[in-house]
Amino acid sequence: MIAQLGLFGHTNREIAQIFGISEATLARRIREDHAEAAKSGRESVLTALKKAREVADAEVTQALFRRATGFQLGKMYFPPDTTAAIFWLKNRQPERWRDVHRTEVSGEVKAPPLLNIVIEGEPPKK
Repeated sequence: MIAQLGLFGHTNREIAQIFGISEATLARRIREDHAEAAKSGRESVLTALKKAREVADAEVTQALFRRATGFQLGKMYFPPDTTAAIFWLKNRQPERWRDVHRTEVSGEVKAPPLLNIVIEGEPPKK
């Protein structure tokens, strides 16, 4: 059941809430099960949960890609979605597509000499 919850995108905190336990208790039980599974040769809950999350992530990735590039569904055509394309590119190639570009400058910076300005006349009154 835990793996199915992971498949539907639930976080460990949400899974713990569903079972009515703390996140720390869930983590401890998953660790204990993982150790027992290693001894008995069966798949652990941790391994099943990781696999389920990988499947869910892959499905979302495919759906986002289809939205970004456009797709045909039966007789209907869905054109590319610019927002999905931007999201995809910013996450897949952040060096090229992020909004903020940083440029580092190295070397010595010399400031121009200070100018002494002399104003003729009486000094200002206080």
